[in-house]
Amino acid sequence: MANGLITVDRKKYAVGLFWQPLPVGQNPHNFAKQLSKQISGSVKFYTEFRSMVGIGSRALRHRRGMKIAAIEVINHFSEYNSFLAEFFTPQGFWIIGVRNNIIIFDKLISSESDAKKEFANLTALPDWDIIIASGSWNVPGAIEKPLRSIITGISKQNLIPISSAFGNILSLIIFCIAAFGIWYLFSESIIEAFAPRAQQVQINQQVLEEYKRQLAEKKEELKEIEQPEVVPMPYDNLPDPYLRADQCWRSIGFVMQPISGWIQQSVICDNYTVKAIFNRTYGTLENLYNSINSLMGEQVSITENTDSNVIININLTPLQSVENNHLKHTSKDIIFYVNNAFQKIGELVNIRSEIETVGQGDIIKTVNIVIANTNSKLKPDEFIKIFDGLSPMFLSSVKWDARSRTWNYEVKIYAK
Repeated sequence: MANGLITVDRKKYAVGLFWQPLPVGQNPHNFAKQLSKQISGSVKFYTEFRSMVGIGSRALRHRRGMKIAAIEVINHFSEYNSFLAEFFTPQGFWIIGVRNNIIIFDKLISSESDAKKEFANLTALPDWDIIIASGSWNVPGAIEKPLRSIITGISKQNLIPISSAFGNILSLIIFCIAAFGIWYLFSESIIEAFAPRAQQVQINQQVLEEYKRQLAEKKEELKEIEQPEVVPMPYDNLPDPYLRADQCWRSIGFVMQPISGWIQQSVICDNYTVKAIFNRTYGTLENLYNSINSLMGEQVSITENTDSNVIININLTPLQSVENNHLKHTSKDIIFYVNNAFQKIGELVNIRSEIETVGQGDIIKTVNIVIANTNSKLKPDEFIKIFDGLSPMFLSSVKWDARSRTWNYEVKIYAK
């Protein structure tokens, strides 16, 4: 039987979970049900942690209520966004890799030679904030830390059954209620068959025909009245700016997971999609497709520009719009506010005012907009705070250049 647990100070912890980022707006339990179909075993468990869902299985010796080793380690190294660690345990060599706060590797390997080979592949990826490994492995730049000094067992997250006996009992109760309802309805029909029938009310046929005629005339009158066409304005259906920034941040982290033999170039989050560009070094297309299928699943599409340049694409889930997006500021006021805000943080911004046209045919409307574009070192959730005093606004694009490690943002603000 495959082993998915380790012991630290005689306490058992789950390892080897199948981790995936939780899509924005998705219910963790429902998402876990979808992911569980990819895991062997009839009894499955899940946990939610930092916008991720991890799936466990009884086939890996996971049990209900078991603590998760990966969560314990991430909490210990909370100051790092990306780290790679190897720990020797009585059950084997456990390796965990975290990139941009997303778990990309969580596996227990019994053979030391196999573990070293897997660890070497992971260390080849750039930009680890810290690397932890056994001293005997002689990994350049790595430090050694005993697992018992990291795992304390105080985390609140544990494994929860995806389906439970309670659900089966509830289904049985619902079935019994339905069966009783059918019997009740059937018995009522028998009683009614022998009960005296109520007399039907006699309707004046002439009155009924006159009513139908008047109703038809009224319908024709309503058809002749032209209803004014309403032109929806673009700022009527804007999402919450913070949810939009979070969606781009998490989606970019999802598609920019490291793939052996392929180098990340750049990624853009626009209105409807996220597209990441990868260039080949020593990898193969087969390796790329296998890695993407394992890390990201079937929701990802791939465009091959050449055999050494590909685009990884996912569609974004539409966000719920925010109500009361009324125009509050003039273009002049917005430009002054934005310039002043960027001067305070010492960053440059390109800003311009435009007129956007909406509608079609004879009904055309215009709206004033201000567009701000800038390069920044701030992450999306930090950058969006600059525009807290402005609305309605939309974060129209978020770009990440992996080579220069720089963000680029475009923000559209609607004006009076």
